[in-house]
Amino acid sequence: MFTIEAGVVFAKGHFVNFDRQSIILDRYTNKPSVRVGFEVEDSIVDYTEDSTLLDPANGSYNYAAPGADRLKITATLTKLPISDDPPDNFVELFTIYQMFYSILSYII
Repeated sequence: MFTIEAGVVFAKGHFVNFDRQSIILDRYTNKPSVRVGFEVEDSIVDYTEDSTLLDPANGSYNYAAPGADRLKITATLTKLPISDDPPDNFVELFTIYQMFYSILSYII
């Protein structure tokens, strides 16, 4: 099992916060061979999903009017087989080959 504490990773041109996350590297062996990193997904959040995006100008004619949409970027800890080519939205942290590892990027 691999656990990473809450932190920040640079992905898609932004600093992305993530919470503490854990994954099982390999359920059937104690010498896994995997790539470990974050799957980074982005989505648009609008006022129908988040009421804090409504205009807070109390007493104004546009009070509670729809506000601007926001970009939401999430980083989910995941693993990939070494033999697979990582997708474009994968930020690799390190590779483990039968318990030997190499670090490819850094967490802030």
